[in-house]
Amino acid sequence: MQSSTDSRNALVFEDDPDLRVLLRRALQEEGYAVHDSERAADVNVLYEAAPPSVAVIDVNLPGRSGFFALHRIRSMDQQNGRRTRVFVISGSVDPILQEEALAGGADAFLIKPFTIQSLRDRVRTN
Repeated sequence: MQSSTDSRNALVFEDDPDLRVLLRRALQEEGYAVHDSERAADVNVLYEAAPPSVAVIDVNLPGRSGFFALHRIRSMDQQNGRRTRVFVISGSVDPILQEEALAGGADAFLIKPFTIQSLRDRVRTN
């Protein structure tokens, strides 16, 4: 299985354009080529174009939820012998969402608002 250090691609799924820009910049500053979308439905196209080592996924996206993107990434990882580090983000403090994210294969769940530095720290250490 390829480790997360084999590629420097990152996927970001966030519908807030300002936060999407901040996440993109933070990951670019960590050396990642970032591909982003406001829609979870774009996950297959983005994954196939640039298999990621890191993904940041908002739970509440227009259309399909971020959990759709999480499950698709895990499925494609399994098919491709990869392991993407996935960070799910949400403005909700609902513990059920956190449990669902972690049970679905997320490496961490960050509650908005979080600092960009806290995301960078997780990306560096996970």
